[in-house]
Amino acid sequence: MGRTKRLGVCCDTGHWVRSGLKPVDCLKLLEGGILSFHLKDIEKLGRVDAQEVPWGTGKSDVEGILKEIRRQELKPVIAIEYECPGDMLPALRQSITSYEKTAAELDR
Repeated sequence: MGRTKRLGVCCDTGHWVRSGLKPVDCLKLLEGGILSFHLKDIEKLGRVDAQEVPWGTGKSDVEGILKEIRRQELKPVIAIEYECPGDMLPALRQSITSYEKTAAELDR
């Protein structure tokens, strides 16, 4: 990107999906400048009012995101963001389980 490596991008997959952007395509465009993530999975592509869902169940393509992180050999900070009303703990547990399963499959 032609800048210091200390200046980079925090990828917010939720905003991308709600804006109609596919996160894996965005990650490829930002290659070399990614530092961190607000990783979200969203129920519908291109809908500003779309709700968050547990990772791996929506349109963000969390598996594809993790594959792209690996391809780019990134070691980013990944923040779990789940902003829904009510008891979020079951959805967070499901998200972490999905993440661990996908990460383990990528290690094979």
